[in-house]
Amino acid sequence: MPSSTSSSDHPGPGHISPDRGRFNRAIAAALAAILALAIGAEAFSRVASTRLSRIMTRIESEYRGVIQWPRQGDARRVIVLGNSLLMIDVDYPDFERRLGPGWTTRRFVVEQTTYLDWLYALRRIRDAGARADAFVLMLSPRQFIITQSLGSYSAFRMYQAKDVLAASRDLDLHPTQTADMLVSHYSAFFGLRRELRKVLLGRLMPSLPALTGLISQNTPPLLTEEEVYEGARPRLERLKQEAAAVGAGFVFIVAPTQGNEDQSPAMVRAGRDAGVPVVVAPITRQLGPADYQPDGFHLLPRGAARYTESLTPVLAEALHGSLAAARQPVRLKRD
Repeated sequence: MPSSTSSSDHPGPGHISPDRGRFNRAIAAALAAILALAIGAEAFSRVASTRLSRIMTRIESEYRGVIQWPRQGDARRVIVLGNSLLMIDVDYPDFERRLGPGWTTRRFVVEQTTYLDWLYALRRIRDAGARADAFVLMLSPRQFIITQSLGSYSAFRMYQAKDVLAASRDLDLHPTQTADMLVSHYSAFFGLRRELRKVLLGRLMPSLPALTGLISQNTPPLLTEEEVYEGARPRLERLKQEAAAVGAGFVFIVAPTQGNEDQSPAMVRAGRDAGVPVVVAPITRQLGPADYQPDGFHLLPRGAARYTESLTPVLAEALHGSLAAARQPVRLKRD
């Protein structure tokens, strides 16, 4: 006798089993939790960067200051860029006073930065609206010719999205590292994660920065004059072109360094051949151990006062020269 099966034993095509429904709801809940966590982490990173770190607060303030700088009066405007050497070695209030009433300046300092960071940062602030009669960059010769950056932090703070690929080529990054840089440009959580970790560890262990500084100290190999010259000349040309794209001059300041690290003659020669004023304060080689901090790299307040007094007159002269050079037509090269 043929058997028969009730149609209720075979759910229709639109039926969803209870187990499948519970699974789908669990997946949706997990995705919602992940999304909420991601949004929370991003919001925390953006708030914490200005609430927990005075350095990051200052960097953001100086960045806004240079891109939102309204023109007032007839004074010529100068944007001064650099890292901790500019922050510590130049007595900035005295620098502005000595430069005179014909000039007005804004400063933008990001610690531990090098040439590549500032090449792309100059493009970013320029394209964001920064306008000046001249841009000035202050680095040591080594910082200027090495090829490195702050990675994800630079991508977030200093690069434009359209420049991430160019920067990754300059740095010879793996595609995974390039992807991290691109995500970091848009995300404060990814871009600031290393800096926030250092801030939080510093709050928990106040002696940690001094300890890690002692552990990580090493002596890099000395650079030859030809290495500095060959590395610096094309880079000075690129920066000059970036500034000239908005009708501005460009001047490079050689930060003071002790002993055999002083490669200022090679930098001056590279600047001469690149058509860029390279400024060396006359007192640079007279600065001694008593002028430097224990790290042997940054100046003490006494040394900074002496250096600033010596630097300002030669910089003012170089700025006049850079303005004349900026009036020459320049074809901008893009990488």
